[in-house]
Amino acid sequence: EAVLLRAAATTSERGLQGSNLPVDEAILQAIRKCNKGSRLFVFTEKSDNASFQDPTKLTAAAARSYYYHNCNFVYTINPPSFKNIRHSFNKLQAMIQNEISDEEYLVALDSTHWLERIGELLHTTSKVCHALTEESAHVLVCYENGWDRTTQIVSLAQLLCDPYYRTMNGFQVLVQKEWIWFGHPFQKRNGHQHNSKIKEDGPVFLQWIDCVWQVMRQCPFAFEFNENLLLAIIEHSYSDQFGTFLMNSERERNQCFMIPNHYHQSVNQNTISFWTWISMMNASSQIFYNPLYDSSFHPCVIYPKYYQTCLELWRNHYEREKVRVELQEASPLDSRLYTELRQLITLFQERRPEFTDHTFGTGVTNSLNSLTFQFSTRSGNESMLLGPNPLPTSSSSPSPRIIRTRSDKVYTSIMNYLSSEGYDASICHHIIISSTMAQGFLVKEGGFMKNWKKRWFVLDFVAEYFAYFETDEHFHRKEAPKGVISLDQIKRVSLSSKRIHLMSNLFQVRTPLRTYNIKAPSIISMEIWMACLKLPPSSLVVPNP
Repeated sequence: EAVLLRAAATTSERGLQGSNLPVDEAILQAIRKCNKGSRLFVFTEKSDNASFQDPTKLTAAAARSYYYHNCNFVYTINPPSFKNIRHSFNKLQAMIQNEISDEEYLVALDSTHWLERIGELLHTTSKVCHALTEESAHVLVCYENGWDRTTQIVSLAQLLCDPYYRTMNGFQVLVQKEWIWFGHPFQKRNGHQHNSKIKEDGPVFLQWIDCVWQVMRQCPFAFEFNENLLLAIIEHSYSDQFGTFLMNSERERNQCFMIPNHYHQSVNQNTISFWTWISMMNASSQIFYNPLYDSSFHPCVIYPKYYQTCLELWRNHYEREKVRVELQEASPLDSRLYTELRQLITLFQERRPEFTDHTFGTGVTNSLNSLTFQFSTRSGNESMLLGPNPLPTSSSSPSPRIIRTRSDKVYTSIMNYLSSEGYDASICHHIIISSTMAQGFLVKEGGFMKNWKKRWFVLDFVAEYFAYFETDEHFHRKEAPKGVISLDQIKRVSLSSKRIHLMSNLFQVRTPLRTYNIKAPSIISMEIWMACLKLPPSSLVVPNP
């Protein structure tokens, strides 16, 4: 049987005169000889430097010094690094944030090179799968330091070759062993390495999840899980709510001490695993399951289409706010989701004529009915199929609605209002409160990368805004804020539906265009902030001195 291997260093320059490594040569030859007559394919990189000597084009004399016998090298010239991926993603962000006409959209998307890099990854992975299955050859994948591109290709190849990794449990195993245990530096790549002077962030993991989504879109019956699971994984890989994606390696997670006076405990002992939470959700909900899943449709290898014309931008992730607005304005029978789901049912029935609308099954029928019901009741609650938070509210953590309504009561200061509501703000040192203003540090979830950053928030009832600055010094120097929310735009303030055991002081502020998830430093500070945001500006009347 063929085996798939990964290495932590490139072999592009090895095997030539003066650069041979006997240890590596012995390992590769031992692997090749496991099966009689089997070859070894090495997927690696090389620069476009003209001085590079390609081992496939050596002269007879030079070939005698080449030590990797019967090994086929498949080179990628200058593969993109995490810096290139970051640059491409930044251009994609800028494109989405700008108002671009339909005529210029495809040109602007092409200039980001995001889909081009996605297609190149799928193409290279298809070659790996062909070597493993059609050639029955061993494959060694080694790019750069083995963290980024190597992990992407190896994990994607297993997903395409083995149907087990397309199941709910198998996908969890794949992410855990190839990304978590092999030591992908999530803290560095997610931009959470605050003390480092070297910028090492880049959405490598996001790019891989995008590749999985592209395959899922092309083969909708092959995966037991659906898009919601991918959205949840991306969201919480940046949120730091679970210990699964913290730190840069398993060694750091086992040695990092988080709680004072508990130095014998590690990150894994003091945090909840993301997979435990997924299992709890699966026990009570079908939100992560694909009702169209049929393992017999793709029992073997999947070869996805990798041409750029066959790929699409993952709008449910990158343009979630625009999609949310489209959902709110659309009717149920004209919606894109309803149309695509009906097309999938038609495709299923064409391939399986024995299934009719009556015998098709309750899974998809319930999905269509649920979609129609969610559109008909969207005035009370947005659809849970899309958006930055596709996860339902846990029954153990209720989220009471706090509606900002007009009140006949008049208060002379914020402290006077809080006292009437039963809050003693003097015991909370996390908030600075004056007669018409509340200030303090809060941690806000980013709108795009979904990473959490500490910001200085200011609630001003005179100017009627809720703004956040990079630090308190930026506010006192009267610099421009990072973001501003007008108080008349706040439609609802409530406990966040993302609340778990470690994030019980999380609340959200909903506006017509976006939902802000904000983490307070304590429970009492969260309750005070929510109470202040509930107060209508017209109810605060400060007497003249």
